[in-house]
Amino acid sequence: MKKEELQAILQTRLVDDETPYGGTAFAGETFSDFIADPDIQPLWKKIVLATSMLTRHPEDVTLQRKASQAFKAMDDVLIECGIRPLFKEKY
Repeated sequence: MKKEELQAILQTRLVDDETPYGGTAFAGETFSDFIADPDIQPLWKKIVLATSMLTRHPEDVTLQRKASQAFKAMDDVLIECGIRPLFKEKY
């Protein structure tokens, strides 16, 4: 993930979904606000590490799989919180 892409993702405003978990709990918050939660930090670090490694070794299938799993895990957390996923195109 390029630095510009990372910055854009961090500034993305969260959008509540239409599931029973959706609502207005995260209204006005950005993804950066969301990952400030200590419980979310380890998952975010996995994403950053995996994508960083992929920039150095883009053909490594194992790294591609790890990055894909980390993105999906983050989307799963967002969905559990009633927030629309941000990373579907990455897995």
